[in-house]
Amino acid sequence: MDIAIAAAGLPVNGIMPDDKTVADHRKERVSAIVGESPFLTFTNVRIFESVVRHESFSRAAEELHVSQPYVSAQIAGLETKLGIELFRRVGRRAYVTEAGRLLRNHAVRILNELADAERALVEVRGVVAGPLSIAATSTPASYLIPRCLEKFLGDHPHVSVSLKIFGSPDVELAVIEGRSDLGVMVSGPVATGFIVDDLGTDQLVVVVGCKHPFAGNAEISVDELVEQTFISREPTSGTRRFIEARLREIGRMLHYGPELNSNEAIKALVACNIGISILSEHAVWPELQIGRLFAVRIHGVPLVRSLSLISCAESKLSPAARAMRAVFIAETTVCPHAV
Repeated sequence: MDIAIAAAGLPVNGIMPDDKTVADHRKERVSAIVGESPFLTFTNVRIFESVVRHESFSRAAEELHVSQPYVSAQIAGLETKLGIELFRRVGRRAYVTEAGRLLRNHAVRILNELADAERALVEVRGVVAGPLSIAATSTPASYLIPRCLEKFLGDHPHVSVSLKIFGSPDVELAVIEGRSDLGVMVSGPVATGFIVDDLGTDQLVVVVGCKHPFAGNAEISVDELVEQTFISREPTSGTRRFIEARLREIGRMLHYGPELNSNEAIKALVACNIGISILSEHAVWPELQIGRLFAVRIHGVPLVRSLSLISCAESKLSPAARAMRAVFIAETTVCPHAV
């Protein structure tokens, strides 16, 4: 039996026919993919940082547009060369080890330095071109950024723009880690280390369906508000955090119903009279015009919040990012209540 298996090139008791273990052959396959030197390359550093951030090999592969086996081979090769475990695998999750955390700090700095070098070379050319990454919360991403991008790309057609929509904490994280050049969010950052530009204000309103008893009212009381089923965004939403903070100031709490991560989905449920919500006036403007939804103010409780553009204080903006920042500031100065 063993002779037949060996002839087929299969392992016998963990030993390959050529006396090499399965682990030896695995190392050879990894080496063939990643090469023998140096230990750290741009490729494996970028892959490593992505796996740490996502805690997932498959999500890192999706982000970097490579196969999952390629990601696994790069990480295995890096661990083999360094002689240390960088991740602890638990099911489909990959948790970074203490050694991995140390390497990640250096990896982020390496990637940021390379990005700065690329920006410097582009600046020498004197052309506003290259990649520009923007992170934004959903409200400005839907109602402010498209108008600003129309102006920006009309003036700078050689810039490749990437816009990613996150909750407020992840917008801050993307900017501080250098994954996004600029961030646009409501109410300003919680963390420190940012340069913050004021982009005006945003008016929030109570939104009700056309058949709701509040429809057509100019105002409602706080007591009337808290008696209603409230359709909310997720807990990390900047809009939700702002509303809860304002109501805490007067010692009141909302009666929560469905929780959704999309303004469009919230508007659909409100239109069906499943509950009420509070959204940016700009977010519901089309529905207000056709009478599908109605906007109501809360007596004695102003719901006006700031809009902020953030960038990392420790990083120099690329020419493209500086030009985009100028457009944001100019456009919101013309329309200070734009969202």
